Formats: sequence, C-alpha cells, structure tokens
Amino acid sequence: KVIIYNVLGKEILNKSITNSIDISHLDNGVYILQLSDGVKLSTRKIIKN
Repeated sequence: KVIIYNVLGKEILNKSITNSIDISHLDNGVYILQLSDGVKLSTRKIIKN
C-alpha cells in the first residue's frame, strides 16, 4: 500500500500498488511517501520536478 501526503499533511493518494506508482497528475513539489506491506512501514520524502 502507498500513501502520498503533501507538505501540509493532506492525503493526496492512497492505493495498493504492484510495481509502479503514477504521479504524473501531481503538481511539482515535495511530497511524503509512505509504503507499507502490512508489517513494515517506510516513510520517504520525494520531490517531483
């Protein structure tokens, strides 16, 4: 599962994924990406240009 938040903490995307995530509809900027497999949770900052 992937959840993407904007820098204000608003949830932008919440979905199950397989191999890739389409973020082409997002504006350029900084986002927080949370990946979860049900056991582990990983949080990363991403920048879309």
